Amino acid sequence: MILELLTYEKRKNYDRANFNCSNTDLNNFIAKTAANSAAKDLARTYVLPAKSDPRKIVGFYTLTLATVEYTQLNLDQFKRLPDLPAPVIKLARFAVDTSFEGRGIGSAILYEAYKNALKIIETGGGIGMMIDAKDQKAADFYIKRGATPFPDDNLRLIVSTKMLRQRLADVEEEKMQATAE
Repeated sequence: MILELLTYEKRKNYDRANFNCSNTDLNNFIAKTAANSAAKDLARTYVLPAKSDPRKIVGFYTLTLATVEYTQLNLDQFKRLPDLPAPVIKLARFAVDTSFEGRGIGSAILYEAYKNALKIIETGGGIGMMIDAKDQKAADFYIKRGATPFPDDNLRLIVSTKMLRQRLADVEEEKMQATAE
């Protein structure tokens, strides 16, 4: 699945009010806050518009910068880090409209977020992508796609830089196999 996610801009005529992922906070974020966050350089939101109607938002994700304390991490996964806050890319928001669920779109959007996070890490450094899942169902979605829970919080997860690379390589290999068939 090839996606063309666009950087969210307020001047685009997206139908923000009718986006519904069944989570009020996420619905309100895309409708009322995403543009402000971008304008103030606090975060970047990327949207996937529907092919049939470019105003309709199929899904979106938001990235921002953060740090995590070394002592919060699984020390087996992150060995030999200095005892300083470690830089991470944070997946701050992630949602798919309920009318598009169950089609693999969420996974495809997440892998686009992985690609963007890896670009940022390769330019400026970082140990991975941190995710604060909204609930256990969301955490399980991320775990299935390479995330590891923090030792003391099952809803806070991290995808190491190594795992980001591995998951993206797996997706590319799947695409090549599908093309060969």
